[in-house]
Amino acid sequence: MDQYLNPSQSADVIMGGGSASLLPQSTVGSRRKDNRDLFKEFATKGYHVVTTRTELQAMSASDKLLGLFHLGNMNVYLDKAVFKKADMLKQFTDQPMLWEMTEKALDILGKNANGFFLMVEGGLIDKQAHPLDWQRAIWDTIELDKAVGVAKKWALAHGDNTLIIVVADHAHSLSITGTYWEGDGKRGREAVRVYGEAKFPDYHDADGDGFPEHVDVSRPLAIHWANHPDYYENYKVLQEPLAPTVKEGEKWVANTQRAGEGELQTGNLPSSENNEVHTVEDVPLTASGPGAEQFHKTMDNTEVFFAIVNALGLDARQGTSPFVATR
Repeated sequence: MDQYLNPSQSADVIMGGGSASLLPQSTVGSRRKDNRDLFKEFATKGYHVVTTRTELQAMSASDKLLGLFHLGNMNVYLDKAVFKKADMLKQFTDQPMLWEMTEKALDILGKNANGFFLMVEGGLIDKQAHPLDWQRAIWDTIELDKAVGVAKKWALAHGDNTLIIVVADHAHSLSITGTYWEGDGKRGREAVRVYGEAKFPDYHDADGDGFPEHVDVSRPLAIHWANHPDYYENYKVLQEPLAPTVKEGEKWVANTQRAGEGELQTGNLPSSENNEVHTVEDVPLTASGPGAEQFHKTMDNTEVFFAIVNALGLDARQGTSPFVATR
């Protein structure tokens, strides 16, 4: 965070979690090793500082914004918007959604006549896939999708001269196998329905907000993982995040707290691994707007950077990469 206070490295808009890195050591929850209060330091440099969704929505026009809404990672969508359990949210009961942060960022950055670069990350998708919690990962993917929708709507309203890129930084090993249905008395793996027997899951979005009204439906998706430690799978929604493993001596073993009526899934990773791990498949990249034609076929990840540079009209050969005068 010290780097962001350096004028040559600062960003006009910073939002997310991680406020423990800004609070002085004397403050409960801080992880600093000194008593600097970086919230105050950002404020002295002209940043409007907010720590809740209410403050974010109520703020007036500003050129710079620092919004940090949790000491560590922000809570995932299911926990902050659906389950809302006090022991999960603790004092952070007023966190914004990813698309709301995107809207506010665009309001501020869109005033720059020279254009802007904005990165929006659905970072908690990854953090839920690792502990094999696919519902939380998928609902956060929907949250990211809504943020992309905000960006596309903004671009359309501003002359459609904005390049929007959507891409993952890596893959995970989850696959939709079919659906899970206990309606005929079967349980566990015998209740996984595939091919024609899978039919359609019974998620419904009657209010059109992009999210199903209910998470724990009678015929949910059946998700399986290509890599994992030993863990219990009962195909039900976890009402709160639970680690799939616990440490036993030098090994990680299946967490019985997560068993319920579930079956033990024998792992295919070393016992030194406690979570599902990244996989090396190519990931899809979609793009729209000026410069989108540069994204085609299979690309090396480093090519994405140069495509962004070209779309911005920057000269990557220059040490300072100034804007081309015609931009």
